[in-house]
Amino acid sequence: MKIYISIDMEGLWGVHSPEQLRAGESEYERTRHLMMDELNLVIDTLFENGASEVLVNDAHGGMDNVLIEKLDPRVGLIGGSAKRYSMMATIDQGYDGAIFIGYHPRARSQKGIFDHTYSGRAIAGVSVNSSPLGEAGLNARLAGHFNVPVLLVTGDDLVCEQMREEIGDVTTFAVKKTLSRTAAQHMPRQALIEGYTKRIQQALEHGGVLVKESLPVVGRVTFKASSMTDKPERMPGVRRIDATTVEFSAEDYAQFYALFLTVLSLAE
Repeated sequence: MKIYISIDMEGLWGVHSPEQLRAGESEYERTRHLMMDELNLVIDTLFENGASEVLVNDAHGGMDNVLIEKLDPRVGLIGGSAKRYSMMATIDQGYDGAIFIGYHPRARSQKGIFDHTYSGRAIAGVSVNSSPLGEAGLNARLAGHFNVPVLLVTGDDLVCEQMREEIGDVTTFAVKKTLSRTAAQHMPRQALIEGYTKRIQQALEHGGVLVKESLPVVGRVTFKASSMTDKPERMPGVRRIDATTVEFSAEDYAQFYALFLTVLSLAE
């Protein structure tokens, strides 16, 4: 059983402060160790429950956060930011299931821990075929395009709630309760350990959710400033809907995802 892990930072246990998330900030290095503890806990539980191979994709910020020297030695790592499919790099290479760790609510969520969608600076919202999606929903559909079911999503309680809308009956694990965008109530560490053991077993028994988006795929991205739409609207097939929103379509979801990343890169 070959498992793919995409790991972000905002939704990790113990994370609630902006100083924890950016390289050079006072709490960032400590957060990297929290990240490794949670990641290795997941990996060890996966191997205990039948996984034969696990690959981790570092999916936060510049995507150079995972301490490879602290990573379970049985596991490979994808690091770095300029990679095809970004948070889901190599998902097209054949996996039995995907797990999203440390994910956060979509942009403009009320009280969600560090709510944003791909770019907190640029994006106000993303919709696919008229449905608002966050990073988990966008990434789940790319996994589904390549016939990889999503087994488990973890983060705060709000992102877990949103998964019912974005993915469906997927197993989730809320490692903390959001109090505001920069405050959370974290469960005891023992509960974290026991919770992961239980949820991973449930997820593997359940078999995950294979998310297939209907075709063609029509996406809309709303930016936080009108100037951010100026460059994207120059692309063939990209149409400006209003001052801050562009619309584009694709014949399959992989094409849509690549186009979305390109539109975002032009806006930033």
